[in-house]
Amino acid sequence: MYKNTPLFYRSVGTGNPLVLLHGFLGSSSIWNPFIEELSRKRQVITIDLPGHGKSGTFGEVHTMEFMAETVHEVLRNLQIAKASFVGHSMGGYVSLAFCKNFPIMTQGIVLLNSTPETDTEEKKNNRDRAIKIVKRNKESYVSMAISNLLNQDNKELFTAKIEK
Repeated sequence: MYKNTPLFYRSVGTGNPLVLLHGFLGSSSIWNPFIEELSRKRQVITIDLPGHGKSGTFGEVHTMEFMAETVHEVLRNLQIAKASFVGHSMGGYVSLAFCKNFPIMTQGIVLLNSTPETDTEEKKNNRDRAIKIVKRNKESYVSMAISNLLNQDNKELFTAKIEK
């Protein structure tokens, strides 16, 4: 619990801590295929960022800085003084906010499909439109988003995984 709201995380393995942060509308489950291998040599921490997965919603808007605070709370709870981060898309922005606000705790960052650059107005507008669609019909948005990410051959090849 953080600020009376559930904050879901998972920690597996021991060694040099590695925090894996998912992207917008994702959850920590995207990292499941990698945890077993990575946790052989490291402590792997996956977190459902606020408003995602099994974590609660703290308010109408979750800033990158606020999400970085929740990551800090998880690390504090696990008594971790320093960690490396892999941030996918929005998780990269959260990783950068964490580094800015807690530089001594940051060992390194990998930005996966992310950037240190500020979003363009077009990207912000697209995200705002996506949020409105998700509020109206989450299933349709997810179906459309996945469909747009893959070419036809991969849609057919990965039909079972897409349905899951």
